[in-house]
Amino acid sequence: MRLGFREKAQKGHTVESPRFSTLKRAGVGGAALLTGLAAFLTVGATSSLPSAAAPAPLAVTGFSVKAGATVSPNVKLAVTFNQPLASNVASPTTSSTSSTSSTLLSYVSGNPTLKPSVKGGTWVQTSARVLTFESSFGFVSGDTYTVTIPAGANGPRSTTGVGLATAQTLRFKVGVGSTAALNRDLSQLRYEPLSFSPSPSSLQVGGLGGAPKGTWSWRFKLPKQLTSQWNPSAYTVITKGAVMTLENVNSLTTDGVAGSTVWHIVTASLQSNSLDKSPWNYVLVRQAAPQQLHLYVNGKVVYSTLVNTGIAASPTDIGTFPVYLRFTTTTMSGTNPDGSHYNDTGIPWVSYFSGGDALHGFLRSSYGWPQSLGCVEMPFANAGVVWPHTPIGTLVTVQPY
Repeated sequence: MRLGFREKAQKGHTVESPRFSTLKRAGVGGAALLTGLAAFLTVGATSSLPSAAAPAPLAVTGFSVKAGATVSPNVKLAVTFNQPLASNVASPTTSSTSSTSSTLLSYVSGNPTLKPSVKGGTWVQTSARVLTFESSFGFVSGDTYTVTIPAGANGPRSTTGVGLATAQTLRFKVGVGSTAALNRDLSQLRYEPLSFSPSPSSLQVGGLGGAPKGTWSWRFKLPKQLTSQWNPSAYTVITKGAVMTLENVNSLTTDGVAGSTVWHIVTASLQSNSLDKSPWNYVLVRQAAPQQLHLYVNGKVVYSTLVNTGIAASPTDIGTFPVYLRFTTTTMSGTNPDGSHYNDTGIPWVSYFSGGDALHGFLRSSYGWPQSLGCVEMPFANAGVVWPHTPIGTLVTVQPY
């Protein structure tokens, strides 16, 4: 009976099998034969396995904003990819800005770029496949931004180490914010006589849209003739005066219109913390006899003088108006109520606030009662005291009799 390579003899001797004996006699040649056989089996086994598939390329599948769109200043900028991003391309740290931790991507290279740059901006991996841009200041209203995501090793990579085949670019423009946001930001910059304390859950300053959540308070004690006109959600004369002051400080046309240029300056000023360092001035004209002008600087009456306002046939405009035009000296001409014409030269310290009505110096024998054709007249010296405190945008309130 065959037992394999070796068989037992009847007398306890072993007898080698013919196949084993043949290989043994072959010596070195047999070893070579075994080696070749092993190589053959290995090659055969390898060639029968399927080849590994190449990693899928990384691709951008979506942006949170449309190319060429005009978006609100508080837009959330996010980029979505077709597969998870690799964590080994960054030194991840944990952000504690919310109850749900997120991974901050601190690439040596490879972050998407944003031009113009945004102060305090960071790209945050808010999910496995999404990068979101976050900033404590926000986008600048009126600016056009370009987002570029680099290709290859210079850009984000997937968990398989593959980057984008080609760079991706997106351009968008940031529009202007709401009136409430404008008032908030002008107050933060101290162009308005109020301060705003945001609630912890409210959006940050910087030209962001929407109604800000927080508390308004007056920085100074001012007459109710002015404070009663305040409405944080409306474009009141207080807002207009603040815009005109900002325009004047920045050498713009002082039209009091909050267009894209004004919004750009507002948000850029917030980012650079460029606050208005001038005092907040205000003029109150009382027409009750004796007629007087009171000059407020940061909420305190620093100067008062007798004045003359318009006669019944040519009254001074009633209400609150921002100063829009000024002269150290000028010529005033026009038509008297009786049809005759006047041409007064050398009128000093002129601040126009409503149409042809202005604060200025004018020589009279007395002051304190209606004598002008609508202007608020003062002695020359007194007008010289008031004039330096009435730059463009200064609010002037004329009370009724």
